[in-house]
Amino acid sequence: MRMSRPGDTQSCSEMELAILRAMCQKTAGQSLLHEGRQILAGYRFAAPLHQVFFEALQAIPSNDPAVVREQLPATLTRRGVPDFDLDIFFQPTSLSREEVLDSMRRLAALTP
Repeated sequence: MRMSRPGDTQSCSEMELAILRAMCQKTAGQSLLHEGRQILAGYRFAAPLHQVFFEALQAIPSNDPAVVREQLPATLTRRGVPDFDLDIFFQPTSLSREEVLDSMRRLAALTP
């Protein structure tokens, strides 16, 4: 996944989506929700939709992707975003666990 410079909103947005997708499924048999919540806690997402989605992920206390998927619609509705297309976040990702963690760290490093 490319990311040429911090101001490159398109590549940041692409990386954010790939990370959020990976967080919503098991990658290499493990969930990345816990790591993602920790690594990206101070990161401000370039895409507002991604920020809202990440905040909803943070509000769900489970690290089980199945539980998260079940609770996301209600969590987003309580946050005032009832018409949220979740399907884009549950599409498979081809990134390995290490690639996702590396991408998370790269994004977190962009936080001022």
